[in-house]
Amino acid sequence: MDANQTSTQLLPPTHPLRRTDLTSHELDGEVLIFDPISMDTHRLNSVALFIWRLCDGTNDAQRVARRMTEVYDVTMETAVEHVERICDQLHSMGLFVATGGDAPRSLESCS
Repeated sequence: MDANQTSTQLLPPTHPLRRTDLTSHELDGEVLIFDPISMDTHRLNSVALFIWRLCDGTNDAQRVARRMTEVYDVTMETAVEHVERICDQLHSMGLFVATGGDAPRSLESCS
């Protein structure tokens, strides 16, 4: 990408939505996700699975992080860091529905 081009297409969506064409199989608190387009399989641990389940297009980073603090013994700051990192990874793996024109990444809009 040219330095003058915008990178918003590379940012995670503000309210991530899982792709519906993915196949997933849960086993022992983890999940395997198969991507039929790339033919890749991804393994998510229990925390990533918790976040993945909330990627339904209605939740932003704050809401997901708040839910994490209710379930896990973590601070809001730690929860937000986990949500941002995991959503960045899921986005870079191409597991979210592509949405154009998402706002630049910030605490409130990374996920």
